[in-house]
Amino acid sequence: MKDIKKLANILNADVILIDIATKQVNYLDESTNNSIKNVVNLLIDNIELLTNRIYQSLDYNSGHILTCHVNEESIVCFSFKYDDPLSTSSELMMLHSLSNLKSISQIIYTLYNSNDAPEEEVHITKFSDKLHIKKESSESFDPKTFFNAETDIIKSIVYSRKASLISALEKLSRLKIIGERFASNNMIRSEKDTLISYVSILNRAIIQWGYPVESAFQLHNELVQEIELSPQFLNFFQVIREITWHYFKIVQNHRVHNFLPLHQRIKQYIKEHISENITLDDIATALNALNLTLLEISNLLSFSTASYFVKTFKEITGITPNHFRQHFFDEELHL
Repeated sequence: MKDIKKLANILNADVILIDIATKQVNYLDESTNNSIKNVVNLLIDNIELLTNRIYQSLDYNSGHILTCHVNEESIVCFSFKYDDPLSTSSELMMLHSLSNLKSISQIIYTLYNSNDAPEEEVHITKFSDKLHIKKESSESFDPKTFFNAETDIIKSIVYSRKASLISALEKLSRLKIIGERFASNNMIRSEKDTLISYVSILNRAIIQWGYPVESAFQLHNELVQEIELSPQFLNFFQVIREITWHYFKIVQNHRVHNFLPLHQRIKQYIKEHISENITLDDIATALNALNLTLLEISNLLSFSTASYFVKTFKEITGITPNHFRQHFFDEELHL
């Protein structure tokens, strides 16, 4: 299983092994979070769904799970969660994984069984709460509905409204974006043009909101390049969903690191790096802060005078701010 874990790390996925008979779950990555475990509970509740086909991509509102029925006893699952704030996946890797679901499935099968994988197609299934349905758009394309959904998505991204984003994406997923709007005889070109247009709209929106122009254009160019290089999109809307969540995360992270009060930014940084040995110097460098005079610090914290800040600091910590700086600034924080 070591090679399977390595593959999951490369793709930034959580890997889970399910025993079909006992319904026992083995989380091969100890850092797997509770939100992933909730999704896996859905899989266990619908275990018969996983045994119907060798390869499946199970689509839900903030991610997808790629399952591989490796033998009669076991199913290997790769979980891709788009709204995970701790995720370090790049937009290039996420599109690569979505455009190569069959190849990834076959690699998982071969790594587990040490023999050739079946030439089966990946079956796309949509999960909604406790139900599973075949992924099909049911509504004809309507420009007004499309515009409203797109507007809601942009607002959700720039204001970091997670629940609103989930709702807006669900609304968009019901529209037949491809097929009615574009010539069906050139489907892949239609899909690429739609994705590039969508990326451009999101990029313009985050720049107007205040995201750095240079960074936004770099993101745009990398995404467009990866879209053009992708041979196919097995699950077109899932690509839209993942791109959207990626924009949501980068705007959310930008807000955290630039607009929140310093103490909240410090708290957020510690939360995101809780498993690491963090030093005060690490925090200061990441947040571009802390290298201030006592007067500047006391003013920042709304103390009436610097001496009152020193007095309060010593009462709480037992040492003066200067002593703390000299002896603890480069020490590791044991959290």
